[in-house]
Amino acid sequence: GVVTGSKSGLWILDIDGDLGFESLAKIEAEIGTLPPTWASRSGSGNGAHYWWALPPDLLIRNSQGTLAPGVNVRGENGQALIPGSRHKSGQFYEWLLDCAPSEVALAPAPAALVDLALEANKATRRKATAAEPRSRMPHAERSPRRHDPGWTSGAIGDGEGRGGFHGPINIIAIRWFDEFGADAAADLLKA
Repeated sequence: GVVTGSKSGLWILDIDGDLGFESLAKIEAEIGTLPPTWASRSGSGNGAHYWWALPPDLLIRNSQGTLAPGVNVRGENGQALIPGSRHKSGQFYEWLLDCAPSEVALAPAPAALVDLALEANKATRRKATAAEPRSRMPHAERSPRRHDPGWTSGAIGDGEGRGGFHGPINIIAIRWFDEFGADAAADLLKA
């Protein structure tokens, strides 16, 4: 996988399913056809990632379905699977024809698309501010270094109050790589 945002210098327009592709067609009708850039098909077979260069002075945050139905933004501290990864369906994420890094340059997103992503960020923040504050577990209780299977099975996964894409499983993954690094031995990952 890859972390999106300022750490990697890229952001991703994540298209999910038929609804996402319908929304993408409407976006392109409004702002024009997206320029060639890295693009990949998701392992589900019905989704795509459009990869964009992120200028160092721009902060694009994550949003889910706010830019348009079925369209997600993977921005600051977001995550995405890269081609070669296997989806739970057994299919692989793969580069679209003529859209692999060896075939096309990573392009900056058109200004109109950046504006849409930033508007989605504002809308996401307004929703979060209007929602009830979420209770947080004390740090010691949410630490991935605790080896209490009851805690991990109760905290990991999607569901109401779990935070979705930014939920505990992703926080644990980030902390894992902070502690062990990307080159962790395979036997560590099995433990």
